[in-house]
Amino acid sequence: MENLQEQTAFPWNIFFGSYKKKYFVERDEGVLIVPNITYDHQREIRTEEECLFKLKQEVLEANGRSDVGAVCMICCEGSKEGKFLFPTCREAHHLFVCLDCLKKEEERGTERIVCPYDRMDRFAMVEYKRILSERQEEFLNQLTVQPTTNTPSVFLLTTTNIPDNPTLLTEQTTVSLENIAVSEDFFFVLLSKTKVRIGENFSLFGDKDGEDCIAEHGMARNTPVLLKKKQNELITPLFLENIDNIPPNSIGCTFGKFLVNISTRFLTKLRISEVSDFEYLIIEMEKEEHLREILAMEDKSFFIGERRAISLRGYAVNILPKLAFHENNEIEFLILEIEKEEHFRGIPDMKNESIFVAKPRTISLDGYAVGMLPKINFREDNKTKSIFMEAGQEECIIPILGMENESIFVVKTETITLKNYAVSILPKLNFHEDNETGILFLFADLREHVRLILDMGDRSIFVGKAGVIFSEKYAINTLSKLIFHKDTKLCCG
Repeated sequence: MENLQEQTAFPWNIFFGSYKKKYFVERDEGVLIVPNITYDHQREIRTEEECLFKLKQEVLEANGRSDVGAVCMICCEGSKEGKFLFPTCREAHHLFVCLDCLKKEEERGTERIVCPYDRMDRFAMVEYKRILSERQEEFLNQLTVQPTTNTPSVFLLTTTNIPDNPTLLTEQTTVSLENIAVSEDFFFVLLSKTKVRIGENFSLFGDKDGEDCIAEHGMARNTPVLLKKKQNELITPLFLENIDNIPPNSIGCTFGKFLVNISTRFLTKLRISEVSDFEYLIIEMEKEEHLREILAMEDKSFFIGERRAISLRGYAVNILPKLAFHENNEIEFLILEIEKEEHFRGIPDMKNESIFVAKPRTISLDGYAVGMLPKINFREDNKTKSIFMEAGQEECIIPILGMENESIFVVKTETITLKNYAVSILPKLNFHEDNETGILFLFADLREHVRLILDMGDRSIFVGKAGVIFSEKYAINTLSKLIFHKDTKLCCG
């Protein structure tokens, strides 16, 4: 078997953060701090070789094959060069890979080690990962339970007191964060595994491969954060308790260009840097328990400055009244999507025209979000160019159907698009006599979508000075109900 060059670095795929050759490992029991000197690479490599060699012999004997004269399919070196070769597939076709290349390919996450006779059989990589994982798990278990591992009840995290001995921070450990900056990934793990206390001068920075996960206050790199918890991470009761105990405006951070799926639980806790340059705020919330924190916020309490696009989905739509915009901000896109009625909790009780959303150029309301139209305050100097509304169920427009006709003010726009049940709110829209809409698009896939309009009298719905009215499918039947300018062009799809 080959004698790999001795390595001294701690295994990169074990830890989630590091600081000056001291490593932070996430365990079921908590966060394990491991000094580099505790990992014997050479011993682990020999053990891995022994496990792979035994498995290799079993496979070769079972298939009556041999590796005599074989070479690695990646580097083309073989036993003559002292390489330990391992079969790429369980059938042991005459294709092998050396341990060096197997390790490199696993670290790179590539898929080059496959057998051309059976591309679904990834025997070499699967077994290598299994053995590697088992060995690393055994190593970490030994560190976690060994008598010399310290388990403090209180731990003040600074750049100067990272212990030189294995230390386990558990849910019984209160980790104090003050006068320090940490990476967002590191912060999320602490919230899930330990009791966290936020003090003065605490901030977050974005994660960057190979960089330290903690830094002195005021000395951290200005890497934007996303505040997005990984999909496979469970939100534990301890995590929620920690969030509730964080003081408002106590977490300093700089946002990047794309702020996607930000955890809404953090909104009141953040102290956003003035140099934040995020242009896109995209939030999707599917769980009702997240709504409590939003409804408890004061209106216009979360300042987001000047942004280009805002997209809110599900329960997250309820955060719209809580956002504060820069006075001169012009938003390119405001997208609101609500699929379920229960997502539409905090909005119906609000006064009409009470939600200020700066100057959106394009507004898209989908599903139950169509019912939010009366709540949006369109300023006289609004520069909205396009309004799109689609409702797949009649329930989505019930709040509007109960309003008086021509009670919802519509600003001057280039296009208004109403699709399916949204067409039925047309009588509720108030088009000023001087309002010149470029194109009014009406789409209805089913007759049911326009049933309410068809029950109205002919020429009973005023739609202003639309340059073009384009109707398609069952929406064509509504044209006789409209009052439009003599110069309006009618197009049917």
